[in-house]
Amino acid sequence: MTRKELKTVESILGYRPNEAMQVLLLEQVKAGKSMLEAISYYTMPDFGIVGDDGRFEFHGQRITIDEWRKINPLAELGKIALVKKREISNNE
Repeated sequence: MTRKELKTVESILGYRPNEAMQVLLLEQVKAGKSMLEAISYYTMPDFGIVGDDGRFEFHGQRITIDEWRKINPLAELGKIALVKKREISNNE
């Protein structure tokens, strides 16, 4: 991997991939996947708690899921886990 590619992978994964991880990524690319598809397989999801307004906190901003998809470097390949508050009724 070139230094530029390595920096891009590092910024998306959140850590610098070791040599074995670089080999895994490159093997997936050789098998026909895009680099983003290969990287997305190894990323953890972002997490958020959805408020009543349908927004969640992400890097200091309150955004919607659609806004997250636009700013996420993996676009539609990105993963996110959202928790939504629900009302519990006392009627049993």
